[in-house]
Parts: sequence; C-alpha cells; structure tokens
Amino acid sequence: MEESKQLLKIYIQITSTNEIIMEQCTIRQLLFKGYCDSNCFCGKIMPGGVDTQLIMKDGTGTLSARYMMEGVDMKNTPCSMYIENFAIVGEQWTTPKVLTDSENLKWMEQAALKGKIANEEEKLVIYIFE
Repeated sequence: MEESKQLLKIYIQITSTNEIIMEQCTIRQLLFKGYCDSNCFCGKIMPGGVDTQLIMKDGTGTLSARYMMEGVDMKNTPCSMYIENFAIVGEQWTTPKVLTDSENLKWMEQAALKGKIANEEEKLVIYIFE
C-alpha cells in the first residue's frame, strides 16, 4: 500500500492488561496512555484508552482500539479528537475512524484514512495517513 500524506503520529504506552481465556477464544484488553505529535494535531490521550483484542483458538482475530485525545490543531486552537482503529490480528494496516470538534480537522471525519502499527525504538507507534 502506498503511504500518502501522514496526518497523525501517536505514541502508545500500555499501562495494564486484562484477559479472559475461554474455550473458543481469548479476549484481551490493553489499557494505554500516550500522546500525538504531528503537524495537524498535538495532544495527549485522555484516561481510558483501550485496545480490545478478540483472538480465536486458530490465531485469527480482531483488534479495536478506542481513545480520546485533547490538544491543539495546526492553528493552535484547542480541540478534542476521538479515534476508533480496527485491524485484523497479524496485519500492520488498520482502518481508523476519526471524530473531532476542530473546525480545521473536521474534514478527517469523511476522509478515507488508513493506519499503520509500528514499533520504533521500542515504542508502539500508530500512524494515520490520508
């Protein structure tokens, strides 16, 4: 996949994990904090960020991360952002959905976005591209 314009770079730090192991699957919740440092938005993840992983016995499964951020947009206007990011287990590409109260970033709500999960210098990083 071609990486077009990078919009967001979000640094994630896992703070705790909850897990339920069932006969048919394992359900894992990774609670996290972090921050975003990019040209169009800079801010912090609010408490309550969670990645819910549903892993089937055969190793297939899904990931769904949901979190809110507070910060400023590219015009230094205070704003908030909600991101839901969906992925298939083992894939590095994600499908993010963004909602925001920033008039300057509102276009992201309708944009065709792609995300990418990466490890950089022992840190988990989520990229969101247009």
